[in-house]
Amino acid sequence: DDSPKEKLITFIISHNNRTSGFVPFHNGQEILLDRPYGRDINATACTTIVLVARGPGIVGLLSFASHQVGRYKDKNSRKEKRRVDILWVLDDVGQQDLVGNRLRELQNMDQDSVR
Repeated sequence: DDSPKEKLITFIISHNNRTSGFVPFHNGQEILLDRPYGRDINATACTTIVLVARGPGIVGLLSFASHQVGRYKDKNSRKEKRRVDILWVLDDVGQQDLVGNRLRELQNMDQDSVR
């Protein structure tokens, strides 16, 4: 698809808990992603959430991802479905054994959305 929507990602950048604006990034442009360790990221305002982890950092993200899948699957309090993409960079191949089973469980919880 050559539409502009497919080639542009927009980030909402905040500094000291104030939103400073929308920042567009284009295909091929490099960015640095860094924390919000321990802070509320207000994911309720998003329809797509991209989680990025390196090495053992995946462990903390899986809890958040599980919560997002669970809140949609709960029939009693069905919420708007959010897309959760996980990008995990391994420091070494052996790290996949840490959470490989948990990642497969998450995929099985929402088979229609797995790519």
